[in-house]
Amino acid sequence: MRRARWVCCAISGVLACAAALAQRDDGASRITQVELQIVRLAPGASADDARPDPAAPWQRVSLPLARESPAVIPRGQGSHLLWLRLHYRPQHAGATALFVTRADLGEVFALIGGQRLDDGHWQRSPRWNSPLLFVAPAGALRPDATNEILIAMRTPMERLRFGSVEVGPYAGRVLEHYERRLFLAETLPRIVIVLNLALAAFGIAVWWRRRSETPYLMLALSMLAWAAFMLPFFYYPPIHFAPFGLYWNATAAALAWVVVLNYLFAAHLVGARRTAFETALLVYATVSSSVTLGLGWVGGEWFFDLYQLTVFQLPALVALVAAAMAVRLAWQARTREAAAVAAAFVSQCGLGLHDALRIRGVLSTDNPVLVPFAALVILLAFGYAVLRRYVGSLATAEHSASALDRQLAERTRELEASHARLREIERERALAEERQRLMREMHDGMGSALMGSLLLVEQGRLDSAAVARVLRERIDELRLTIDSLEPIGGDLPTLLATLRYRLGQRLEGAGLAFDWKVGELPPLPWLDAGNSLHVLRILQEALINVARHAQADTIRIETGVDTGSVAVCIVDNGCGFDVERRLDAGRGLRNMMRRAQALGGRVTVVSRPGQTVLTLRLPRELDAS
Repeated sequence: MRRARWVCCAISGVLACAAALAQRDDGASRITQVELQIVRLAPGASADDARPDPAAPWQRVSLPLARESPAVIPRGQGSHLLWLRLHYRPQHAGATALFVTRADLGEVFALIGGQRLDDGHWQRSPRWNSPLLFVAPAGALRPDATNEILIAMRTPMERLRFGSVEVGPYAGRVLEHYERRLFLAETLPRIVIVLNLALAAFGIAVWWRRRSETPYLMLALSMLAWAAFMLPFFYYPPIHFAPFGLYWNATAAALAWVVVLNYLFAAHLVGARRTAFETALLVYATVSSSVTLGLGWVGGEWFFDLYQLTVFQLPALVALVAAAMAVRLAWQARTREAAAVAAAFVSQCGLGLHDALRIRGVLSTDNPVLVPFAALVILLAFGYAVLRRYVGSLATAEHSASALDRQLAERTRELEASHARLREIERERALAEERQRLMREMHDGMGSALMGSLLLVEQGRLDSAAVARVLRERIDELRLTIDSLEPIGGDLPTLLATLRYRLGQRLEGAGLAFDWKVGELPPLPWLDAGNSLHVLRILQEALINVARHAQADTIRIETGVDTGSVAVCIVDNGCGFDVERRLDAGRGLRNMMRRAQALGGRVTVVSRPGQTVLTLRLPRELDAS
């Protein structure tokens, strides 16, 4: 059942298409057989009022007219009027359209119902490659009767080419065929010209920014040459225009440069240069274009032969040689970009061969001119080459990025391992330095003091109270050394609080009242374990000296801050002393000053009877030097 349903649907579709095609049969006719009459015009005669010669014979010819057709005029006999006569029996009452695929280099008009009609676009210029459309108003032809239609073409050319003719209702297939042919013959080539100019601007812009990109310059020059060659598709002046020959030859001369610049583009893109061959091509393009341009001022029977040689035959030969060289370069390069450009060359040669065969009459005159679209082929090849280079650049960039990521990850792992080893070495070094410092402090400080006390005990010079005092002092030093190992994060008030905790009871036991005025201080980043021990030893020495020698009953510890330092002051109300004499006689004050200098600070002492002030000033930042 399902298969039968599909068959029914297919039959219905075929019937619908057949019905649509039947509806399209609007009475239009394609004329393949016409009658021809060639009339020579006297010099200065006008073709406006000309009519076929009643006495001259008509010869039956087939459309389209090609080189082998009878429409061949002997050379050197001036302008001629070519008359084509056909008969049409309309089956409609409205306007009638007459469509001619093309007419070479001539002024064309039609006589329909005895009324002269010009092509609707005649006011622009006679178009050598464009279709013609003549519109006869309603009533110009007798319906259901055979009507005579005459088409006239005035031309100075020896060889005539005239396309096929189609006649029918204006609002029907004839108008659609005309518009389709007009798009192919005029609109599309103009679009190609605009694309050529845009691509030329792009190539010049790239080359201007990166002078090493010579292929872009060659491409831009090639596109400019293509645009110059295709100017007749954009504007074609009337034949009676004075510099008509110069304009036509100037555009035709650009074809030699198109061939040469296309090859130079391919050679620069592939990177395989043939200097001698390129020089020969440049010489050829210069000579050929100069000769072709010079033909705009000359005439004579040999003009067309020389014109055919310089404009068609030599460029075709050079194009074949350049295409062969491009294929050879592509074979040597073995890259897709080179293969695309070589394929574009071969395709261009194929399009040129098609047009050459059409001109020679081997192919139908109705065939469209394909050379204008050869620029699209090289444009597509260039686009493919640029796309390949862009994709290749992306792939290379991605590969490089991946390689860099791998190298970066490997270097990161190596750096992390090295950093871990350095941290371990630094930790071991710090432990070793701390061990050495503790051993030095224990040996030079507490060790020597214990040895000296032991010697005095053995000699019987210390009683039990003195021994207890010495041991207590050594224990305090040991505790301070241990306290200095505690991490305090550069917090000096915490370090002072530790000192108060260790020595507070001992000072109060000695009859000293403690006045604590330690305020908030900025952190000292350099206050590590070793430096903390220096600070504790300085303050311990100052407090012990007050307890032993000052005969004071009050001791005050206060802090302060200025721009670049912090200060710790120990103030007592004792008997005072001579600072200079104490510096000369003892080592305690000099040791405190030496430790303060090691920290980048200083110790100052101001003493008089009733008050002694010892100030320890410490920097907020150590000098890196």
